[in-house]
Amino acid sequence: MFASEYIRLHGRGGANIDSCPGCGSAGPKIRCRDCLGGALHCESCCVSRHAENPLHRRWMDSGFFTKISLASLGLRVQLGHQVGDPCEAPERGHKEFVVLHTNGIHDVRVDFCGAGCRSAVQAGPPEVQLLRARWFPATHEKPRTCTTIDLLDQFREETLQAKTTMYDAYRVLERLTNNVRVKPPDRYHEWLRMCREHSFL
Repeated sequence: MFASEYIRLHGRGGANIDSCPGCGSAGPKIRCRDCLGGALHCESCCVSRHAENPLHRRWMDSGFFTKISLASLGLRVQLGHQVGDPCEAPERGHKEFVVLHTNGIHDVRVDFCGAGCRSAVQAGPPEVQLLRARWFPATHEKPRTCTTIDLLDQFREETLQAKTTMYDAYRVLERLTNNVRVKPPDRYHEWLRMCREHSFL
């Protein structure tokens, strides 16, 4: 029973493959591994459903499921504002912005609240906007890498309980991202810096 259900979870399972449950469009192809239920959605519904969860893992059905990023589907994460509150003058983050999270290494497209926006003073500089989103930046000037506070907290507990090293924790993130030895973006040195800074807090 468990083996057959496990295999079912890695296939289409009981998902409706005729229409997207969000908008009814034909031929949904995107599944989120982290959302409850595992339904297949169209690209636009997947992007809109993940505005608040940009670090969920998605799979695209093209005869078999392959990993796909929300960035490649067009999702941009607006920082410095509440979700759904557009910025008047967004400033794009680095085109290779990377976020380390408990489920792997993610390419993310971010927009910071820019100086021309009425909310810019309240939003603060980019590193403050990242921290308010619970993303810990690797640098204080023009950040392009960060890790989630959740991952740093988890790593601290793993270090205390299991004596996990920073190297081993990072290798686990690489394997969670791609377990067939295709290297994700290398942010190991940034990971070391963020762990050390977090340990001082």
